Amino acid sequence: MKKTFQISLIVLSVFFTGCFEYAEKLWFNKDGSGKMTFKLGIDESLISMLEEEAGDSKENNQFDEQEMKSEFESIDGIQITQSKSYSDKGKKWIELDLVFDSFESLAEVSNKDEKGGFIGKISIVEDEKGNQSFSREISGFESKEEDDEENPYAGMMENMFGQYYWEYETHFPTKILSANTADGNIDNENNKVTWTFSLLTLMKEPQIMKATFVNPKSSGRPITLIIVIVVVLIGGLLAVLKREKS
Repeated sequence: MKKTFQISLIVLSVFFTGCFEYAEKLWFNKDGSGKMTFKLGIDESLISMLEEEAGDSKENNQFDEQEMKSEFESIDGIQITQSKSYSDKGKKWIELDLVFDSFESLAEVSNKDEKGGFIGKISIVEDEKGNQSFSREISGFESKEEDDEENPYAGMMENMFGQYYWEYETHFPTKILSANTADGNIDNENNKVTWTFSLLTLMKEPQIMKATFVNPKSSGRPITLIIVIVVVLIGGLLAVLKREKS
């Protein structure tokens, strides 16, 4: 069992040593629709190694532009608007831009994978105050030890994986009330929150992004109420002036 664990660590170290990168931008509209753009890069030598291992199996095409597009296009309500794959500095990159008709369509992407993969498990629910609570869990790379013995590669893992980060940038449709990230990662002017996770933390345990924002359905009510009050006041004032003149 311990030998198996050591081998898996060696494979993971090859996989994650600067050869797997991810960056994403996600926008939500007030009606729940939105768009996403992301790019995923893997070292070409790793791809060759995995392809050699996979042989003729379906796993051979896991990092393929058309294969990745089909995973999204197979879901109702999602449309790929642009895609490309290319090589740069020893890495193969795949970039995808997509739009989704509803939040439910986007959430369906993660339902196709038990752990959600790099998209993760996403939910948006209304909290007790009527605001919208956003939650997203990334756990596709969690690695658990097979026995209780101390991991002899812990130091190597921290040095290798702690310096590489995955970035998730999310644009909300209304004012952000709170988020579980540093204040510097919250852009209140543009309703944007950025989360970054090192590969080390992604491998150790699931990482959860949380944010609370004003419910789009109620965000226009204060303005409407003010307008009604102003109209009533003006109407009352005109009535008083009319009576005084008469």
